[in-house]
Amino acid sequence: PSRSPSPSASLSLKVILYNGTATTGLTKKVESILKEQMPKITIADRDNASTQDYKKTLVIDLTGQKKSEAENLAKLLGAEISSLPSGEAKPPEAEILIIVGADKI
Repeated sequence: PSRSPSPSASLSLKVILYNGTATTGLTKKVESILKEQMPKITIADRDNASTQDYKKTLVIDLTGQKKSEAENLAKLLGAEISSLPSGEAKPPEAEILIIVGADKI
């Protein structure tokens, strides 16, 4: 039987961070938390979300194949699992998108 992967610091993931607020520097703050907790994570890019009114931080599995990794990231950040919000562009070079919300200010 296949076992579900346990939360692991050796996870190699390509993540994109979007700032979903008007507060500058939030993605950098979240990036440092992620790199401290998951040293093998790759932050492929940081950008602004299409709107700056996200209340909660969202973790989106862009591939549909990284569910457990998305859940681990959501748990680590106290975020919610979500599908890609309408109006947001799907970044082609990442497996996971994290939209940082006002709960991280």
